[in-house]
Amino acid sequence: LAAQVEQFIGYCDLARQMGIPIVRAFAGDVLEGSTLDALYPRLVAGFKVVTTQAADWGLSIGIENHGRLINDGDLLAGLLYDVGSPILGITLDTGNFCWAGHSIDTAHRFFEKLLPFVVNVHVKDGRFSQGEFELLPAGRGDVGVASLFKLLAGVGYEGAVLSEYEGKADFRASTLESVA
Repeated sequence: LAAQVEQFIGYCDLARQMGIPIVRAFAGDVLEGSTLDALYPRLVAGFKVVTTQAADWGLSIGIENHGRLINDGDLLAGLLYDVGSPILGITLDTGNFCWAGHSIDTAHRFFEKLLPFVVNVHVKDGRFSQGEFELLPAGRGDVGVASLFKLLAGVGYEGAVLSEYEGKADFRASTLESVA
């Protein structure tokens, strides 16, 4: 943990030096033989050290809903609360909740819960097909990206929105379609 915290503080310091306002963080992934219950106190402790160190650096840290360890809006909101730092927020990836197995309705509930904490948005879209979440260009899937943009505008979000196409079709064409 100490090495990971030190490395992440280094990333934050580099971002500060370069004038980059947001640093994306991952909360980790499932480790064989470990549970979220066992790892959660370490997550809280690590993010507390990082956010204390970077508190006056003029940046935000956005934990992405990525991986399978804590890819749950309720748990992510709890993590933000337990760390208790105003510089810690969410990098909201619109496809990752479904990729991790949550239904689209659950993903929308998570979106609404996390809206006040969003510091960065990665746009993905997709739909469930035969039990798998298939990634599609933005606007072609069932995630409801347009309605999420309205919700973000409603809470005054004016931050970055990035297209992040990771589907099977041609990357360039699908990214251009997503951005359009």
